[in-house]
Amino acid sequence: MRSTLERLVHWVPRSRWRSTSVALGLVVVIGIADHVTGHELALSLFYLFPVLLITHVLGRTAGFALAGLVACIWTLAQWNDGPTHGLQIAWNLLMRFGVLAIATHLLLALEIEMRQSRYDFLTNLSNRRHFVSLLEAEQSRSYRHNTPFSVLYLDIDHFKTLNDTLGHAAGDEALQIVAETLRTQSRRMDAPARIGGDEFVMLLPDTDATDCRLIAERIQKSLTSAIDQRRWPIGISIGTTTACGSGQTTEEILRAADQAMYRAKRASMDD
Repeated sequence: MRSTLERLVHWVPRSRWRSTSVALGLVVVIGIADHVTGHELALSLFYLFPVLLITHVLGRTAGFALAGLVACIWTLAQWNDGPTHGLQIAWNLLMRFGVLAIATHLLLALEIEMRQSRYDFLTNLSNRRHFVSLLEAEQSRSYRHNTPFSVLYLDIDHFKTLNDTLGHAAGDEALQIVAETLRTQSRRMDAPARIGGDEFVMLLPDTDATDCRLIAERIQKSLTSAIDQRRWPIGISIGTTTACGSGQTTEEILRAADQAMYRAKRASMDD
């Protein structure tokens, strides 16, 4: 029962239409229940759930709009048991909307804080902390199902030279191009991240060493083309490592990919 509920909680917010339907359905059901029970049972807490759901999925404007609708339904549901004076009704309506609006604002502020703690501001990729948590989860899944996963480690060669010669704006553009390339060249289940100044990684679930090398080659080709077009004095070095039900720690896996990247960097310099 618990696993079914957990799947439902994760399934509903994945669709805007599904979330809207569930939220409006909850508002109607809660409003009817509130009207039937009157002041005998307090249901005010339940009005928060559809508002928070819509705010999470559709954003601030939709959240405040539903808060206004819910405040009206909340007031109508208790019409028979509440005040009859117009000013009192307006006051209660305003107070109910205020409670829902404050909850909406706090949820948005919390989500912004959570996102800033998990994602890199410049590239909008996962940061190191978030990536390590994803890697740990994939390690556990790989151990349970005995499936391979790979980690791709990417470094921009001569990045300091680019900043020194063309300025930090060019450096930021290079970082954003790498991030966008990782996003476009990845599958939905892959997880690209920026874990250092000019260092990027990508987690590739259900990917063996052969497929990982093919992905790395495709990324290298795409980035080399973008760099050549801009005539930037930089290059790209990529290393990969693959594990399957491994007992390695996350740091050991990242170190193995890092070392593979440095071997690729030395090889390109020797050429």
